[in-house]
Amino acid sequence: MRGAWLFILASALCAEQPKAPLDVVLLLDSTPGMQPILARTEIASLRPDDRAALMTFTKKARLRQAFTSDREKLTGVLRRSSVGGHGGIAFRQPQDNPEAHVFEALAAACRLFSSLPKDASRKRAIVVLYGDEDSTSKPTFEALKKMLLDASVSLWGVAVSKYDMTRRPDWTVQTPPTIPGPPGAPPVKAYRLPLPETTLKTIEKLAAATGGAATSGEWDLPAILGRIQGR
Repeated sequence: MRGAWLFILASALCAEQPKAPLDVVLLLDSTPGMQPILARTEIASLRPDDRAALMTFTKKARLRQAFTSDREKLTGVLRRSSVGGHGGIAFRQPQDNPEAHVFEALAAACRLFSSLPKDASRKRAIVVLYGDEDSTSKPTFEALKKMLLDASVSLWGVAVSKYDMTRRPDWTVQTPPTIPGPPGAPPVKAYRLPLPETTLKTIEKLAAATGGAATSGEWDLPAILGRIQGR
């Protein structure tokens, strides 16, 4: 009986222990075709003690918001970074479709943690969303792995099939999958590009080496943050 009570007491004490606060960089591919996906980014699951920074990238990474615990400010920056959402989509020609240098952007995100004092009571993570293959392989896998481990950062990645913005809209198509067109127009058929499978494999290895995880499919940031916070 005494053993049972001790077990119950120990379980209660564990349950009462607060989860470690989180410092996270949201690293988002902003090449054409990602805007409808970026528009679905939700940060409501960030807790008051969590701090988040926002970076977007194409060939170069751009810091949109330094680490902050102000969710309202972060939401405003997110909204401006994915201007237009579904309704702001512009169908572009192939020459206007820049590459995404995922690995260089990861290195830039990792360096961002140098602005924070090391605090063992806080978790560190990078969440990267990408829809493009990175054919540069720079920095190398080993260099990125070392950067992440030295900074005590876990990597979490999501590969998505982004929208093909080089194809002309077909205003006669009204069957799913669709995305909204201009006001008053029928939906546009949603052409999607293939998943960046090769880059995904590298991200999976980096995630496994740093205690994170990588997946492909739908962009569900609250679910990812929940997994990080729960560890």
